[in-house]
Amino acid sequence: LNWLVCGGSGASLRGQRKDEVEVMEISQSGYVQMVARSLLFIGRKGKGRTARSPHTFLRIDVHQGVPPKFVIRPFVVEKLKNKWSSSAIKPFVLQNL
Repeated sequence: LNWLVCGGSGASLRGQRKDEVEVMEISQSGYVQMVARSLLFIGRKGKGRTARSPHTFLRIDVHQGVPPKFVIRPFVVEKLKNKWSSSAIKPFVLQNL
């Protein structure tokens, strides 16, 4: 099951630690399984004057077919040294959902 989480931006974001790339779930019987994995994290990095707080959004292009193919295009806008800059991240494809 593929999930995309995009949102939150600016100064109130929290960073992602290296050990937080997997989300684990424990069943009532004690069975532990991974339910999600972060494959791409664009978020708060650094502290103080070196802190980076990007604003992000996704463009999703849906191509017809059975099953449909989803081309995900992440974009980043960020203010660095009082100048706004934007960049596109390499697109990736979700299919066979």
